[in-house]
Amino acid sequence: MTRAQIRNSINRVTLALACSLTVACATDATRQAGDKRETAGAAVAAENTANVNRDKAIVAYRDYLENYPESSDFDAISRRLADLLMQQAAELKYAGDGRPASQRAQDSYTEAIEQYVYLLNRPGMQSEEVEILYQLSLAYQETGRQEQALASIDRLLQIQDSGSEFQLDTLFRKGEMSFDQGDYRLAAESYQSVVDHGAAGPAYEQALYKLAWSLLNTEQYPEALAASFSYLDLKLPSTEAFETQLARLSESDQDQLSDILRVIGTGMVEHGGISAIKRNLDSPLA
Repeated sequence: MTRAQIRNSINRVTLALACSLTVACATDATRQAGDKRETAGAAVAAENTANVNRDKAIVAYRDYLENYPESSDFDAISRRLADLLMQQAAELKYAGDGRPASQRAQDSYTEAIEQYVYLLNRPGMQSEEVEILYQLSLAYQETGRQEQALASIDRLLQIQDSGSEFQLDTLFRKGEMSFDQGDYRLAAESYQSVVDHGAAGPAYEQALYKLAWSLLNTEQYPEALAASFSYLDLKLPSTEAFETQLARLSESDQDQLSDILRVIGTGMVEHGGISAIKRNLDSPLA
């Protein structure tokens, strides 16, 4: 038995915990091709079996990619490995085992980035491009590479369906990154795009809240006041007594309400006092 065959046998015995093959495999005439598919199947089984250790599946996928670079399953395994690494990294951010959790998470995110970048340059991956770019932008963001994250998001926005939940979520994430970097004008543009799609869209409420702050920080006081009043109408509609509505708000909602009142107070001072309220109470959100 050759060394490669011994290694394949060990992989099968270790990882064949159940049958749940999700990677499409075509039968090949050679024994080596059969071994490849059995190893890939073992990796998938390790991932899908109840109570299986996800880390073992990651190790199995890495081994497969290292040993079978010419396999027809290579790209599918690479994608699955990247997605599992993202899951692993998200968990490692909050748990440690020896090394600091944050460092181990960074390692997983970095490895996922390598796989996603590889996949974006592979033919036949166009149908998965949106999901890959979304995951890649998250990994870049988590590793502090904000420019690459924004570049991935901009590329993603070019190919997403306009007005889809996926696009609105991406726009909101762009707003959040821009806000964190202090680019409040770009943040306002992104939040405004989310708000313009209406209250039924995802993250509408948070986009409206952050839009008010972004406009205030760019000294667009009339627009900041209009966004703030729209937020107040959303959280405290005139159909019930103020005290009743306020008592029903969660602590986080009450905190945001206090923030919005600060925006209104600053906007009033900078834009002409109480008369600013009278001018903006009936102003539509631009």
